[in-house]
Amino acid sequence: MMSSMKSLFSIAAFILTVFIVHYLFNITFQNASISLKKLIKIQGFVLISTTIVVLITLKVIYTKPDKTGFTYLGLVLFKMVTAIVFLFPFLTDVSNETKKLVVHFFIVLFIYLVYEVVFLLRHLNAEQKK
Repeated sequence: MMSSMKSLFSIAAFILTVFIVHYLFNITFQNASISLKKLIKIQGFVLISTTIVVLITLKVIYTKPDKTGFTYLGLVLFKMVTAIVFLFPFLTDVSNETKKLVVHFFIVLFIYLVYEVVFLLRHLNAEQKK
């Protein structure tokens, strides 16, 4: 129980940190070129898609550990396809703001992807030690 609470606190701290750094970077270095509403949409999309991938992969780790790699790769592929669908309305406009939005999106996506991999590797290693 304490371990899961520690994990939840760690995840919440990570999410809050990434959002604050992203927001401050946008205001400080980009002169708020991307609106807060768009930043929240980016963070929300990446957070929801990462949460779905992590929850499904954790379920597979604890039920069928031999299928974890295949499941994770399939989910990440699905996540990338949904990212393209999410970005498609923005990509129809080829302006400087759109380029910045896409760069922001992929930076946040890769930060969450690294955290996701580290988080899942810890759980996979803990499960294999049992």
